[in-house]
Amino acid sequence: DEDMVESLKGQLEGMLIFAGLFAGVNTAFLALTLPLLSADPADDTNALLAQNNAILTQLVTGRNDSIPINSSLPSTAFSPTRDIFAINALFSLSLAFAIISSFLAVLGRQW
Repeated sequence: DEDMVESLKGQLEGMLIFAGLFAGVNTAFLALTLPLLSADPADDTNALLAQNNAILTQLVTGRNDSIPINSSLPSTAFSPTRDIFAINALFSLSLAFAIISSFLAVLGRQW
């Protein structure tokens, strides 16, 4: 029985090492793809700067035309693609499973 217990502890230790490395690599990929789920704030900044440029141009030239004010920003129409959403969901699920398996391996070693 003691040989079996030592064998299981060795296997659990190997699983902990693998799960830790996998979680680290998975977290790196998740950190790279997570920003793709939100709109780029630079697009909003560029739209607002273009609007300010149009207003300043009308003020400098002295024209009293109606000032074109575009109230919708590019971020309001943004929605992530299904592919990016699915990839992030899979990365998140695999990270959660790696953490759960590590927790179970630690419980097994303590028992």
